Amino acid sequence: MNRRTFIRNSARGLAALSAGEALARGPARDRNYERHPLDDDDPNVFVFARFKFKGHQRTADEWDTLPRGDENFLQHLASVTNIKLSQRRWEERVVQVDDFAKMYTTPFLFMTGQVDFHFEEDEVEAIREFFKRGGFIYADDCDADIERMLFYEAYSREIEKVLPGHKMEALPYDHELFHCFYDIPDGSPWNYGEESLKARYPDAALFYEGRMVTFLTGSDVHCRWALRRRDHNREALEIGTNIVVYALTH
Repeated sequence: MNRRTFIRNSARGLAALSAGEALARGPARDRNYERHPLDDDDPNVFVFARFKFKGHQRTADEWDTLPRGDENFLQHLASVTNIKLSQRRWEERVVQVDDFAKMYTTPFLFMTGQVDFHFEEDEVEAIREFFKRGGFIYADDCDADIERMLFYEAYSREIEKVLPGHKMEALPYDHELFHCFYDIPDGSPWNYGEESLKARYPDAALFYEGRMVTFLTGSDVHCRWALRRRDHNREALEIGTNIVVYALTH
């Protein structure tokens, strides 16, 4: 049995392991963080949670753009894997930085945006603890058709404040993330003619103690999930699937 077949057949169990144990590996630091899982009927479900970061955004609701994209992606994920997904409504899967109990029992967070922002000190502290406990953040710049991608630049800058001395780096296409479920030889999908942007804003990752803790795309993956961009929708669903499978198995 090859690795891809193994992951397809065992993704439910791996998701349960990640959701139930990943954030329990490291001790709490500086605060009395208590563990209170989300109140799903089955505690072993995978929760695709949107991270409500504060920052300094253009509009107050920038963090929650196009929730239908999340739902479209989860429908695809359910159709091609055995990962057991939370049935909670989108609004109930939002995680805020000051809701420590929820944040530290939700090992996968998704962020998207299109403008410059800055993490505030409590966000830096909370995300650092989240990473140390085994958490993973997937971030996507949702405006890939402009000359400069402000969210991508801001996320790269701000996440390095979370883990000083660690750098966001382009992830080579032979990395397992691009091949753990679908074979994706060229990374996240870009429009024809956006080659210069792809080179300037590559798929990037940051590692902590040998483990990938965050993955960043600049190619507007989420808007393709939401069908706001009509090109490369299938490819966007495939890279999203690989990101989740990789995060749950590493």
